[in-house]
Amino acid sequence: MKIDNKGFAISSIMYLILVMSIILITVTLAILGNRKIILDKQKSEVLENIYDEKVYKDSSGALPPVLGNLTPVKYDYDLGSFKVADVKEKWYDYTNQEWANAVILEDGIVKEVDDELDISSEVKAMFVWIPRFSYTIRGTYGKSGTDATHPGEIDIKFVNKTTKEQGQASYSGTITSEWYTHPAFTFGDKELSGFWVGKFETSHLTLGKNQNDLECTDINCENADGIRILPNVQSLRNNDVSNFFFAARSMSRSSNLFNINSNIVNTHMMKNSEWAAVAYLSQSKYGKYGNSDYVGENKEVYKNDSSNFITGKSSGKPSIEGSLPNGSYSYDEETNGTGASTTGNIYGIYDMSGGSSEVVMGNLNDIILNSGFDSTFFINNTNYYDKYVDTNVNNALYKGQALGETSGWYGDSTTFISSTSPWINRGGSYNNGTDGGMFNFSAGAGSVEDIISFRIALTLNN
Repeated sequence: MKIDNKGFAISSIMYLILVMSIILITVTLAILGNRKIILDKQKSEVLENIYDEKVYKDSSGALPPVLGNLTPVKYDYDLGSFKVADVKEKWYDYTNQEWANAVILEDGIVKEVDDELDISSEVKAMFVWIPRFSYTIRGTYGKSGTDATHPGEIDIKFVNKTTKEQGQASYSGTITSEWYTHPAFTFGDKELSGFWVGKFETSHLTLGKNQNDLECTDINCENADGIRILPNVQSLRNNDVSNFFFAARSMSRSSNLFNINSNIVNTHMMKNSEWAAVAYLSQSKYGKYGNSDYVGENKEVYKNDSSNFITGKSSGKPSIEGSLPNGSYSYDEETNGTGASTTGNIYGIYDMSGGSSEVVMGNLNDIILNSGFDSTFFINNTNYYDKYVDTNVNNALYKGQALGETSGWYGDSTTFISSTSPWINRGGSYNNGTDGGMFNFSAGAGSVEDIISFRIALTLNN
């Protein structure tokens, strides 16, 4: 077949067009594929530096929540229920004491934005975001505080992930200074933009009635799959510290039923410093202390007065004598119920006053005692507990721990750890006056007790 120069040129051009088209299609598909990966990642993780302009930020300066596999939710007051939030639109507002909430859905439950949630049947766990902040406390009792019974505001400012202020955390006069970035936002060698806290005390579908029935001795405990963090259920108790700890860590084990990827999310038992961070935020203008719906003594977080240790319950007041099996009010009853949250509304964290005493990961000088841990635990888990080197609550090393800085606030009782009781307990005392408030701390052996529960925290490996 004879092809002249003109025909050859045309064929060459057509061939070139064909090649270029293939290249264009390939590149386009690759771009679309990568875009899908990025969008999927944004949907599931909402990483703070990806499509940052598309993620909602409130006016407080708080760093946006990093979701991991959590589903963001907001409360619809007209419906009287939580529904799935759109992260590009307003779903939290720390300036108005509305802390970010998120959930882990039950298996097989698929929800879209604005879908209503049935918490009791469609949700496994609820969490609240604590954004990175620096704090400073005026005088002995905070700004406008007059005495231990009437403490004032803790000054807080939200900061970015690269900020780590190291001031004295206290000031005199009227000008705030000496800011200190709260230690809960440093996890080992990582600086955190924030962390998630269980909205309620931890519960379990079947266990917690018999001593050490969790049977969790390492981070691969299948019984952890029964953990729930929900209102109106009995808290998980009757286990020693080691069972609680390994159950929490096992929530992110391989093939866990929470769909948690341990490369992204770290699950662990709440440390004392993390409890303190929540307490400080609650006692600031961003928490219940700053909520104008409460005045005077009612600015204190109300007690959970349930003698059956039912989560999310409220006595409707901060200081009580006596209790009811199922508590006086539920978590979603406005003011009387929501007054037991750290915000005074439904967006806060519950069971931090009254209810079960919660053992936290805070220990004196690596003393194991009756906790169930072996001698290697403290060597291998330095990130997961706060170590205290002496029994002086006013030790300058203990800034941010809700110990000497806030000792006795609201009349909460204070008994610090010792060689015979080396583990810190927080809250509790569902029926005992002012004793078991949010700033309460007591000491324990870490052993099995019917009144002792614990709480879950999540940090992000971002």
